[in-house]
Amino acid sequence: MSTKIQYAIAREDYTLELVMENGNRLICNMKPYLHTIQFCPLQDKLVWETMEVLDTCLRWQGRQIVELSVDRMLDLFKDEDSQKKAGIKEATTQGKWLLHIELINGNQMDMDVKELLEYPMFMPLLEKGLWNTLQAKKHSICWKNKDVCFELSVQMLLNYF
Repeated sequence: MSTKIQYAIAREDYTLELVMENGNRLICNMKPYLHTIQFCPLQDKLVWETMEVLDTCLRWQGRQIVELSVDRMLDLFKDEDSQKKAGIKEATTQGKWLLHIELINGNQMDMDVKELLEYPMFMPLLEKGLWNTLQAKKHSICWKNKDVCFELSVQMLLNYF
């Protein structure tokens, strides 16, 4: 369900901020991946600063071209390449339907779930008072009141990013 990239920022500390056309935002630390064959050219600050935004990927120009698709960035966000997936440090609801999640690895996601409410799976969030009952678990988030328990993994949320 990925949408196009609206804009991206390659920060000096090797974090990427990606804002999608649907308003969802992802911040991903790229430092752990700079030693890999795919991303080692990005260690050169001059190459890092050449980032350009294409519809669904980022591209850097150097002696070799480096591309990072939105799907691959979502994998890196949740630490798919590491031995254990990054756990959730904090999850909060902000405003009417904005969800903020910060992982232990420092990566962050802001997601507007308003559009998801039309899917039957997300209907429990429309229950009165359920939205503000958010709790973070190790690898999932949970909304719970006395009648309803609705739990989603980070992976499931990223499928709708």
